[in-house]
Amino acid sequence: MGFGQGPRMCIGSGPARLKAKVALNCLFGRVKRIERARKYTWTANPSLLGPTRLPMRGVAA
Repeated sequence: MGFGQGPRMCIGSGPARLKAKVALNCLFGRVKRIERARKYTWTANPSLLGPTRLPMRGVAA
């Protein structure tokens, strides 16, 4: 997640990163592994490289 740096850094970056860390720790404590649920497609926009959707499935621990 990009929040910028320097004097114009996002004021909510600290709490947002903390929430993400807590959520990921909780998630990884409940699942043994995470895998793709089905095939994904890439974006057609050349300036935005990445999948349009990336469905995931967690396998219980």
